[in-house]
Order: sequence, then C-alpha cells, then structure tokens
Amino acid sequence: MRYDETKPAYVDWGDGTSYEVKSDLQQLVHEYAAPGEYVVKLYNLKSIAVSTFNAAWRNKESQVAFTLKEVTCLGELMSEVQDMAFFRCKALEAASLPLSLPSVGAMAFRDCRSLKHVDLPAAERLGKGLCWECSSLQEAKVQEGTKKVGNYAFRDCTSLTSVSLPASVEHVEQDTFSGCSSIEVFNVAEGNKHYVTCSGALMTADKKTLVHGTTHSAEVPEGAEEVGDWAFYAMSLSSISLPQSLKKVGHCAFAGCRNLEELLLPSGLQTVGRAAFMESGLVEADLCST
Repeated sequence: MRYDETKPAYVDWGDGTSYEVKSDLQQLVHEYAAPGEYVVKLYNLKSIAVSTFNAAWRNKESQVAFTLKEVTCLGELMSEVQDMAFFRCKALEAASLPLSLPSVGAMAFRDCRSLKHVDLPAAERLGKGLCWECSSLQEAKVQEGTKKVGNYAFRDCTSLTSVSLPASVEHVEQDTFSGCSSIEVFNVAEGNKHYVTCSGALMTADKKTLVHGTTHSAEVPEGAEEVGDWAFYAMSLSSISLPQSLKKVGHCAFAGCRNLEELLLPSGLQTVGRAAFMESGLVEADLCST
C-alpha cells in the first residue's frame, strides 16, 4: 500500500488488510488476524497512547495470538509516542519513528529484547528508559536536534557496540548507558560543545570527566579528574590505568567488572562512590605513593 498523506489515519497490517483509525491510536485490533508475526505500518497518526502495543494480541473471534515484528510510523502529524507504548513487544525486531516526532515517552521500547534496529526521532529529549533492556540492539544513533538523553535510556543493552551523538546533544545522564557491557566506540559529531571522544570513550568536552568507557579502554587519560557513575559497569576489563590527576571514582563505576582483579589507585584520589567496586573481581587495590 502506497503512502497517501491526504488520507485519514490508518493502519496497514502488511497482510492485505488495513483500517482507519478514528482517533489517536489507543488499542491495536485486527479481528481476522492469523497467527504469526506482523509487519505493521501506521499512517498519519497524531499519537500512540500508553501501552498501545503489547507482547501479543488476540483475534476477537478465534482468540488466536499474533505478534508485532516490525513497525513503521509515517507522516508528519505525529506529536507523541507515550510512555511504554511498545513495552515488552518481545518479537519486535525493527521500529521506525518519524524524524519530526517531538516527544518520545519513558520506557517506550523497554524490554523489546529482539529489537535490533530503531530509527529515533530528532526529539529534544529522549525519554527515561527509552530502550532499557533491548538486549539485541547493536547501534544507537541519536539524531541532530536532540539535546538530552534521559536516565537509563539504553540501560542493559548488552549487544550495543556503537553509539553516535550529534552536535546538538548537551546532556547525557551518567546512567544512560549503564550495563551496556559491549560498547566499542562512541562517535561524537564535530561541533559538539559538551562532549568529545577520547580513545573511543565518552568524555566531557573539558576532558575532566570520563562519562562512559568502552571494551577497549585500557586507561583513563591523564588530566581526567573523575570517572563517572556507572562508567565501566559490568564491562569485561582485566586491567585499567588510572591517572595521577584522578580525584573521584563515581558510584558503581567499576561494579560488575568481574575480570578486574587488581587496581592501582592514584595518591590524589579524594572520593570513592558507593558500590564503586561491588561484585567486581577486585581482590587488591593499592594506593600509589608519590
């Protein structure tokens, strides 16, 4: 079915059937669905309500379960995707939201464990827990126009290897990528005034704080004064070098690093956050003397 922007809002089920949506989408209904996975396209919708999508729906007449595999939202009219709209759609593999979408609610894709690809909008703020526990997601590309990435937005995305941040991003919460144990590289666009990439790791523009490390991090750069909260949480580090300039290790910074058995702490270290080394493999931590 070809996209027609002049038509009322409607749903194309990808099986030859479609129906008009009289108001904002609040419940997905396909009375004659056969069992299986569906590739759904949503046209000209203004809003997707809280918990519109679930892990499975049932045909009203035969009570046959069916699931959502892919979803694409088309049109420039959509103003919001509300909280938990796609929560626990565990068969969902791909999702595409309009670039112009101004608002994405909290935990919109939480626990979509098969989700491999998502086209995010250029919303000013990406909601809390947006892709939390999307354990198959491999790449996160934040769009130009987004200024803030919320708490836990990509928490426990354990297959995530690459993160791209545009020049517009002003604030990334320190727990945004907590539990993302496979990140290999952060790419920060030229012109970003708040963040930079240093040896693949994400740092503040002044290089005073390491916000989040990577699987390839072998050292925290000299001049850095803080390792942020959750910076290396659950990563498979066996060793890491800390600079003499370091003053603070944030809470849970090295928690869950089960291969990390030894660590030399700089003599100028002033603060170690709670649970900084909880459930790590650390058996010895020495204070460096100068």
